[in-house]
Amino acid sequence: MNDYNKLRRERVEARQAREFEEKMSAFKRLVAGLGGRNAPVERDDVHLENYGRRILTAPVDAYELGEHGAEARPIMRLWEPLLAELRRASPYADTKPPALWPANRICVCERCAREFFSRRNGAWRFCSPACRRDALNEAGVGPVPQRLKLSRERAARRADRQCEHCGQPFTPQRATGRFCSPRCRVAHHRAN
Repeated sequence: MNDYNKLRRERVEARQAREFEEKMSAFKRLVAGLGGRNAPVERDDVHLENYGRRILTAPVDAYELGEHGAEARPIMRLWEPLLAELRRASPYADTKPPALWPANRICVCERCAREFFSRRNGAWRFCSPACRRDALNEAGVGPVPQRLKLSRERAARRADRQCEHCGQPFTPQRATGRFCSPRCRVAHHRAN
């Protein structure tokens, strides 16, 4: 039994060491691309939680290598405009950008292939709400494509109607349009 526990402990330690090495290698790859951003971080670059009180994802290029080389620290001149906006919007906002450590999850956006930092270990697919919205719109799944689809269907049903007064073909602006012009509408109502 003692040998079993020893073997089990060795396996767990080996797995933990392997996971740590994977995280460190990902972090070293990440460090190579740090600090390449000049534009400030905007609200569309991050996912926010609790009505803007907490930042969940952050662009990797808004960080620089720390003094000790094991952590990346935020470039504050890039973060200040967003943090000021969040402070104005909510007095309870977390006014610090998320810390970036090797233990945190580094994800790749499915749409723009940009690396970003995630505070949660959940499966983030997109680096920002803008990328998520654009990907859903391109796939035809989001609310905007469905509204466009309905709008096009309604327009197709309205096409090629004939004016009830003069008989001329027209495309009404509304689904209930019956006349090609106000003049025909008034003439029809006066006649009937």
